[in-house]
Amino acid sequence: MKAGEVARRPNDPNAVPVMVRGTLYPSIAAAAQALGVMPSTISGHLRRHGHCDFVGLGQKSPAHNRDAHRTTPISIHGRRFPSIKAASDYLGVPYGWLYKVIRTARPANAGDRILAALMRADAQTEGRA
Repeated sequence: MKAGEVARRPNDPNAVPVMVRGTLYPSIAAAAQALGVMPSTISGHLRRHGHCDFVGLGQKSPAHNRDAHRTTPISIHGRRFPSIKAASDYLGVPYGWLYKVIRTARPANAGDRILAALMRADAQTEGRA
């Protein structure tokens, strides 16, 4: 047996057959080897979900990952932006700081800093037009 290979025991009475996305495997170990995951991943999915249809597809299955790249629009002083990233680019402030201000407890002067950055960005935009 090569390194990384799982010993197959086709006649083992304790082997649990596993069906993954329509393919029947003779054991958890065989399914794990075919899908490139650990046997504990297969048994964990069976225990948690009752099936193994999402095993080996990556962090999330395609059905769950459908809306992964949708952004949340935000409003800053009445101005709408498609995302926090778009707002930070327009305002010229670091993304991490703006994210923390919007999503967590705001520092006392954060509103003033954001308003000042918005006014500065508007003035620069008008100067270019």
